[in-house]
Amino acid sequence: MSPVDPAILCPGCFVAPLSAGVCGYCGFDPREPRPPSAIGLGALVGNQFLLGRVLGKPGGFGITYLAFDREDGQRVALKEYMPRDLVVRAADGSTILPQSQEEGDLFRHGLGQFVREARTLAQLHHPNIVGVRRFLEANGTAYLAMDYYRGVSLAEYLGAQPDGRVPEHTALALMQPVLDGLRAVHAQGFLHRDIKPANIYLAKIEGGGVNPILIDFGAARTAIGERSRSLSVVVTDGYAPFEQYHRRGRQGPATDLYAAGAVLYRMLTGRTPPPAPERMSRDTLEPASRYGISAPVSDAIGHALQVEAYQRPQTVQLFQQALAGAAPPPPVRHDPPAAAFRSEDTADAGAGGSQRSQAFFPRLWRGDFGLAKTFWLYLVLVSVLVGFALNLVESLPVLLLVLLLFTAYRVVALVGTWRAADRFTGSKVWGVLSKLVVVGDVAMTLWGWVAVLTLLGEL
Repeated sequence: MSPVDPAILCPGCFVAPLSAGVCGYCGFDPREPRPPSAIGLGALVGNQFLLGRVLGKPGGFGITYLAFDREDGQRVALKEYMPRDLVVRAADGSTILPQSQEEGDLFRHGLGQFVREARTLAQLHHPNIVGVRRFLEANGTAYLAMDYYRGVSLAEYLGAQPDGRVPEHTALALMQPVLDGLRAVHAQGFLHRDIKPANIYLAKIEGGGVNPILIDFGAARTAIGERSRSLSVVVTDGYAPFEQYHRRGRQGPATDLYAAGAVLYRMLTGRTPPPAPERMSRDTLEPASRYGISAPVSDAIGHALQVEAYQRPQTVQLFQQALAGAAPPPPVRHDPPAAAFRSEDTADAGAGGSQRSQAFFPRLWRGDFGLAKTFWLYLVLVSVLVGFALNLVESLPVLLLVLLLFTAYRVVALVGTWRAADRFTGSKVWGVLSKLVVVGDVAMTLWGWVAVLTLLGEL
């Protein structure tokens, strides 16, 4: 870097001195309006980082500045934890203060997750994960000093394309390195929780080309969302899976893979997938193959975009193999394991119609239709209809055949209801009541057959 005193360098680039007016090197004009929530130009954080321009737009949970590290003479991206709905700036223009006691509790909880995220990222050294040099606490909050990259976000890059999309080989070339980085994150027992085009940065490489980097992890956002009454500021429609819309939705690697699949879908089709809650009632997601994408890649994306978390790939490696065509996504033919990531009750919704192509009875047996649909439609309603039909049967052999077939169906529906109740993350009361009904129904079915066999013995 320049040996010139950093205090006289342009705060828009920290490369050339700024004497007056617009910087001749980067074109930055210090007279332009600055986001009101940002600390002023030239402020010193932790007696080490000299603040410059704001990078991008301030988010709901933080502000990132270009800064000059006075200790090593390097430019860094300094991320400040500032959930704007919970805190305000003090009169000194730097210190952060909670708006109330309740907001203070939420702020401190999120701050703890922000620091934990910083410590985890500082231990990761991967070319496709944002490099964290150090973290510090100052001004009543915390800061991440990250490597500074020159380039554009994937969102900006896609927005500049004529039809908002890129060729398949380009999309895969950009996404596979990001998935490599995500594997490293998951190996540390950590999740990103907010993968989207805006959080993938295409850093310029000397000599040409770009290196995709995963940035802006969402631990603090998720921590606050789990304790606040509103999740609207925590999720990104189209990229967030259904389990992230609920405070008690269980999250895991499959949560990030849904978002990664959504990013690929956006890159290849130019369209953002419908919000996950809308896909529960009516899934309008078109397979990527309709946009000229190869079958293995389209199927892999459809698999990653399953509404139910346990039906997605459970590791990044499986998703990468499917994208490479090495292992096409297998149909779900097993019960979700005990550690599967659970979501709220879901209806018949599958990406690209892959769920609909599966046989009805295996899906009913697994409880794939969700608790409400399995219980009310396939258990209660069918039972009532068959009950009326039995009153119309006069032939004993036909009656016995219908009873036998209905009993087999009822067993499948009862097992499916029990399994759907296990995965249901809504009110626990409904899950418990559903299981009680199943137990009672099994007892009634057994009693009914005892009565039938007794009657037959008396004939």
